[in-house]
Amino acid sequence: MGKIYLGSDWHFSRFRKKTRSMKYDYVRSKDILTKYKEVITDEDLFIFLGDLSYIGKKNTPKINESLEKIRTLPGKKIMIKGNHDQSSNKMYRKLGFIYVTNFLQIDNVIFTHTPRSIDGNIINIHGHLHGNLKYYDDVKSYNHVDAFTGKFNNYPVLLEDLIYSGDFIDKSLINDEFFEILSSELFKIVKD
Repeated sequence: MGKIYLGSDWHFSRFRKKTRSMKYDYVRSKDILTKYKEVITDEDLFIFLGDLSYIGKKNTPKINESLEKIRTLPGKKIMIKGNHDQSSNKMYRKLGFIYVTNFLQIDNVIFTHTPRSIDGNIINIHGHLHGNLKYYDDVKSYNHVDAFTGKFNNYPVLLEDLIYSGDFIDKSLINDEFFEILSSELFKIVKD
């Protein structure tokens, strides 16, 4: 069994944020894809926690080129859809994601794009916040950790590193059995 990595909020598209227009950042997108390939092998699992891209006719050729490269990335891929991921699950499966859903719960861990209110013994691994902790005021921050790719210099982050680095994670919930169960159940989802 391989390792489990996470990331979120790649935003491989143009979009509007409130009143300002966001430009597609080809250099950042290329950096994300390059660093992904440096780290992840075919035996590994990558969980993408949302906001890949708007997929549509308005995409430029460079955006479509980045999206097409996702299909060839190594590893088995799970996608948790984000607020910008408006295409069908079938479309994301065409991009190489084996399993596509809005959230995923394994034992006491829930994977989401947007942070959720949770009970004290649940860990919420999510994206959406882009590393900005002020949003935690809306959701009890206890047992939440943000997997925003930009926080990790555009590299995918190893599950264990993410959880242990989480300032808001109750470390008493984590032990060797925790990671064994989580890994086993996640790899069952993407089993060939």
